Amino acid sequence: MKIIEIDLIPPEDIPESPYSLRNIAILVISFMIAVWLIFLVLRMSSLKNDYAQREAELTQKLTAYKIQKEKIDRLQKRKAELEKRYKLITDVLGQRITWHDKLIAMHREMPENVWLSEVLLEMQEAEKPQPETQTKTSTPQVIKENVQPLMVFQISGYAIELPRVGELIANLDNSPAFEKTSFQKIDKTEINARSIISFDITTQVSGLQRNLLSETSIGK
Repeated sequence: MKIIEIDLIPPEDIPESPYSLRNIAILVISFMIAVWLIFLVLRMSSLKNDYAQREAELTQKLTAYKIQKEKIDRLQKRKAELEKRYKLITDVLGQRITWHDKLIAMHREMPENVWLSEVLLEMQEAEKPQPETQTKTSTPQVIKENVQPLMVFQISGYAIELPRVGELIANLDNSPAFEKTSFQKIDKTEINARSIISFDITTQVSGLQRNLLSETSIGK
């Protein structure tokens, strides 16, 4: 007698084979996702290393640029100091030449029998010019004022006689290098039992007057 086995389990309850198409698809997809995640991690690690390397290179370049900038700043500071010294030396040399010329001019104006014992240069503040009055119909003027200090020589010396001192003052006043020469003090004194005249005079260096520049103002 033959026995026939009948499977009474519903198809949906039958356990699925591990080699079924669905399981194989899930396995393949899971493997691909794992590979993609591994690739993503490796890529992020590579990018992180590249970023760190570029950051190090940038830091090195910035350090080099900072050193160069400090050198440039020091050179510019040194240049400014040298320019300042050059200007100072130029001004001093120019003044030395100017005063040398003035002293030579003073020597040329010296009469006979007159000796100078002391020559001092005094810087005096110049008087500011008075503003000019303008009529209502006149064009407004903007006056730029460049007032230079007055440079006055204080001269002390001796002369055989008083007219020699007057001659010295006249010579200085007539000289283009000086102006406004005047007496300050006149005395009689004796040197080696000889009566002479001691004097103090002042004379102003010419050519150092006020320099006024006028410009016509532009209305807004």
